[in-house]
Amino acid sequence: MNEIRCAVCNTANPAGTVYCENCGAQIGFPAGEDTGERRYAAELSQMRRDVEAIARRLDRLQAEIARESQEPPATAVDRPPPGPQQRSAPPRPQQRNAPPRPQRRSTPGQPDLSLPSIDWDRVLGRNWLAIIGALTLALGIGFFLKLSFDNNWIGETGRIALGLAAGAGLLALGEYTRQRAAVWAQAVTAGGAATLYMSIYAAYVLYELIRPDLAFLALGGVVALAGALAIRLDSRVIGFLGIVGAFIAPILLGPELPDVRLVLPYIAIVDLGILGVASVRNWRWFTIAGWIGSYGLFAAGYNQYPETDPLLFQAGLTVIFLIFVGATTLFHIIWRRVPGSLDMALVAVNATAYLALTAMVLSDAYSDWLWVIASAMAILYGAISFVAYTRPGAPPQTAMITLPIALVFLTLSIPLALTGVWLMTAWAAQGVVLVWSGFVLGRLPMRVFGLGALALSAMHLLNLPPDVEIDDFSVLLNEHFGVAVFVIGAVYAAAYLYHRNRDSSHEKELPAAATLMAAASVLTLVTLSREAVFFYGLVPEAIADWQVERNEVSPLLITLTWIWAVYAAGLLVLGLARNKPLARWGGLALVGLVFVKLVLVDSFIILPEVDSHIPVLNSKFLSFVVAAAPVAAIGYVYRDVIRNLVEQETAAFRALFAATNVLAVWALTVEIVHFFSVREERLDIDQGVAIMLALTVIWALYGTALLAAGLWKNLALARQGGLGLLGLAIVKIVLLDTFALLPDAATYTLVLNWHFGANVVTVAAIAVVAFAFRERIRNLSYREGQIMRWLPVAAGGLALWSMSLEAIHYFSVQEELLGTEQDSAMHLTLTVLWAVYGVVVIAAGFLRDESRIRLAGMALLAVPVIKLFVFDVFLLEQVYRVAAFVTLGALLLGAGLAYQRYSAEFKGFLLGRQDERG
Repeated sequence: MNEIRCAVCNTANPAGTVYCENCGAQIGFPAGEDTGERRYAAELSQMRRDVEAIARRLDRLQAEIARESQEPPATAVDRPPPGPQQRSAPPRPQQRNAPPRPQRRSTPGQPDLSLPSIDWDRVLGRNWLAIIGALTLALGIGFFLKLSFDNNWIGETGRIALGLAAGAGLLALGEYTRQRAAVWAQAVTAGGAATLYMSIYAAYVLYELIRPDLAFLALGGVVALAGALAIRLDSRVIGFLGIVGAFIAPILLGPELPDVRLVLPYIAIVDLGILGVASVRNWRWFTIAGWIGSYGLFAAGYNQYPETDPLLFQAGLTVIFLIFVGATTLFHIIWRRVPGSLDMALVAVNATAYLALTAMVLSDAYSDWLWVIASAMAILYGAISFVAYTRPGAPPQTAMITLPIALVFLTLSIPLALTGVWLMTAWAAQGVVLVWSGFVLGRLPMRVFGLGALALSAMHLLNLPPDVEIDDFSVLLNEHFGVAVFVIGAVYAAAYLYHRNRDSSHEKELPAAATLMAAASVLTLVTLSREAVFFYGLVPEAIADWQVERNEVSPLLITLTWIWAVYAAGLLVLGLARNKPLARWGGLALVGLVFVKLVLVDSFIILPEVDSHIPVLNSKFLSFVVAAAPVAAIGYVYRDVIRNLVEQETAAFRALFAATNVLAVWALTVEIVHFFSVREERLDIDQGVAIMLALTVIWALYGTALLAAGLWKNLALARQGGLGLLGLAIVKIVLLDTFALLPDAATYTLVLNWHFGANVVTVAAIAVVAFAFRERIRNLSYREGQIMRWLPVAAGGLALWSMSLEAIHYFSVQEELLGTEQDSAMHLTLTVLWAVYGVVVIAAGFLRDESRIRLAGMALLAVPVIKLFVFDVFLLEQVYRVAAFVTLGALLLGAGLAYQRYSAEFKGFLLGRQDERG
């Protein structure tokens, strides 16, 4: 076994560790100590742990005794009756010093889920108090030096001497107390190293008391000293605090960073110390802290001195990069140790950060050389992979992480040689490689870093491109689209990797494949939409601020509708054919977005061109067709699949099909309005009446078609939609058309006019459906059948309303043309019309042997009778009054004769003596 378990917190530590990584307890001994002292220290440490364990057991025992003493004794009522064995057994005396109750243990086969007990008092008091204290002391010395600089309390030489003396004193104090208080001594030693850093740095940078060569030599000596002490004492504390002090020093000692020509060598010297320590100790967080500090200090210097020669920055950045290439790989190659997830992730992140910062530094004047740097990085990582692969005993993981990085940079070098915009592909490629390597090596953190890189590339893609040359833009054949294809392909590849390795993924990674697929789909749609925007010579900012003319944005809106509709249809087909719920929901959402866009945006912004508008065969109407037709086809082809989906999805698809029909009606409505609007503008003739009547006909015919389809294919949703649309058409005829569409006396012709024709079409459509599907209506559910049986009533009532309205319009026109009053003739006509209609309905009831129809005819016949005796007798002129009474009387006599002829049916109907169908 290559590990040692801590007796305090039960944490596994690498072999040879002196102090526990978790709690800081001593579990080993530094190399070189006397064997007798080691045995004595081990025995003493074991005795200390035994005493602490006994103390914890006594504490638990006291707590249990105190709890039991507070419980009230059981009463006679609460105490259960004693059994036979309980009566014979004497009461057991209570033992004063009874051992504590044993803790419940887990049964065999079940893991013990209890957490290891940690002595927080020991951990915080002995370890972290010392660490925090040393760091605070180092910072305090730094602030004191800063304060003394500002107030000139001490001379320049005295300040530096004081700092050096304080650092040396802390080092001596740490060495003196190393045997007595090892953890505390490590913190003090680390504080001394950090103080020396700041003192030497101030002597060189602020006061120029020593030459540059001496300063760097002294800094190198402190770095070497801190590294040697950290290695000798096997102390991460010394190494970590030394790093913190080294990188805080340049910031604390001045309001600004000094000349970047001094900062960059300083970073390099500190990083060399990190490299030395990392070569013999695999302290991951030590290396990560150094990496963050190095790149952070470099970025601060770059932002503060933007006018500095970029080649100088690039030289310093390259040195930092190469040092951390060694710090993340040499230990594993030299000592043949298997790298962990953080180690491999840092290798990849270091490479990606270097290329990103290089692109930032060289973006202005030297961007053409990025491909050379990428090629050099490919060669470097390829060489490291080769050395790791050929060295006997070296772990293969090092080669497996560096070789893909080499391949990625080799791949990037080709597009970078063409254009710098391909830089973002580094993040995408790096992300895929990390995800793949994470599955191969079984490392979750690597996959997490890979997802982060993919997220960065995706966000960068969404912000691209701010500087497109509209005049030279070629759709699909431009560098930005190529970058987008690469990034989207990388996201799809990562989704495939997660899908393929779903059985070996962590529980929290299960949604990763679906999330990546959704992200790739969104990026694809955004990329295609952006191509359309730039193809029409527009920029997103101008569209968002409404700085474009309506005629300029209309083609773009139509193109976007086509792209989104086709993409949504593809998602729906994929989701239904391959049983992909995410694709189905994505397609549903995108179709909904297309529908909303068509109704709320395109309908009001895209207006027809008067000179070139062609009914139906125009781009706007075809946009509605492209959006609705695929959805209808998918619903028909995959109807059986949709029925077998879960309830929520089936309901969503039903809502989609309902929305499709609403969109179709809306499209026809908009097309009619545009057609007559263009006609009005061309002919300079008011087309308001034509629009109203055409809408009535379209709504009635579409509603009838829906109703027929619902009855024929037994689709309840279609039947409901058809009834609703028919109801809307009827309400429009009765409440709107009746009062808004008045006849023109100059052009009016009885019966042969558009208003009456629209009503006839509506009545005929309803009547045909009611007659053709009468058998299917009888087989519907009771509630729906009752509603459907009102279709003939609606058709008959609308027919009577239309004929009555036509009579009113005729006599109104005659009154206007002749200049004479036509009220008596109109009322006579209405009375006779209603009476004849009632008799016809009664006759139809006899022919169909339907009591309900005869009852309706009798009720209708009662209306003209009441009208005749209540109103017409007073309003009509003498001639018309006679005609009304004679005509109505003849009709009533005829109806009476009919009932005499069918007396049995009549009696049965009135008295209920005969069963009739109804």
